[in-house]
Amino acid sequence: MTRHKLPDLKLQDETGPKVLGFRNATLGTDTKIGDQTWEHIIQREALAVRQQRCPQCGFEPLDTLSGRYYAEIPAESYDKQPGHNFQSSYTTEDFMARSLSELIDALSDPDLFVRKHAANELRWFGPGAVAAVAALCAALNDEDVAVPYDAMETLENLGPQAIDAVPPLIGLLSARDDSTRSGGAKVLGAIGPAAIAAVPGLVESLRDPCSSVRYEAACALGKIGREAVPALVRALLDFAEGLREHAAEALGRIGPEALDAVPALITALNDDKPAVRQRAAESLGEIGPVATAALPALVAVVRDESQLFAMRFKAVGALGRIGPDAADSVPDLIDLLRNPGAGRLRLRAAETLKKIGPAAVDAVPQLIEALQDRDDNMRGFALAA
Repeated sequence: MTRHKLPDLKLQDETGPKVLGFRNATLGTDTKIGDQTWEHIIQREALAVRQQRCPQCGFEPLDTLSGRYYAEIPAESYDKQPGHNFQSSYTTEDFMARSLSELIDALSDPDLFVRKHAANELRWFGPGAVAAVAALCAALNDEDVAVPYDAMETLENLGPQAIDAVPPLIGLLSARDDSTRSGGAKVLGAIGPAAIAAVPGLVESLRDPCSSVRYEAACALGKIGREAVPALVRALLDFAEGLREHAAEALGRIGPEALDAVPALITALNDDKPAVRQRAAESLGEIGPVATAALPALVAVVRDESQLFAMRFKAVGALGRIGPDAADSVPDLIDLLRNPGAGRLRLRAAETLKKIGPAAVDAVPQLIEALQDRDDNMRGFALAA
């Protein structure tokens, strides 16, 4: 494979000569487009929108031209001047013309920029990139963070078709770099239930010191679904507050399929830590109408004025998401409507009564009275209910 160094080029347009530079963040150099002809400079609006970087070498365009112009350099114009300490092998057009197999080969090229381009361009092959999964898995361990990043994006786009990538992605959950760990968790979520082998690692990632990693791990477990429930129920009993909180969050993301976790979430309503209690209440609502077993515990929270406002607020919301089966809570919701000191809980109560529907008919007189309330918001919520 022949590699050429990028020469200096200069462009001239209606405003006169301009210098176009590309910043190489990796090597810390600025290369100017110096003394070539205008014929080699073309406008590529579509490419600028799609990629926002130089197709020749991946460098970010300087603000001089707002990223609208790029250098197109014919092979015969390449030179080998000393001082150009970077290399480029392909243009974007080359990549689009080359076959998938050549891009796969390019992922293992010794030239860093070639590997970057290959990983980047594979993203555009969609489902057709499934043949590249093995090579993309190898690219996850590339020395440059940009290559694994693009490889992960391609694998994410493949979804369940990337099942063979699960083992190396599990390995990324313990990577040093925060973005690598969160990216690995995100791809595992995209693979979905087929990534069941990743559940232990993802549960452990709920302890991660990085919030984005914890978030992506919770999302991934939610997408894996029912298969993750037993491990998350066990995590609700862990000594670490953060793990319990995010385990409850993940169960809520799973939704109705997390029915088996309802007893554990009911227990979590009495957790020592407010964040865990609140997340448990919220997740019971996300599990929805199948979580009727939680109704007595949620009503008890609503009645308990010693509870934090946020806890009662989430409990009232959960009753609404359970729906008509929460009819037994209507008297307590009416009491909230009558209490001017309840603040936003009154609004939440009106909203929940609306979701309970005809079974909340006993609340109609109080809702009518609320139409005369001093609070504009209260009047609006009462009218909507």
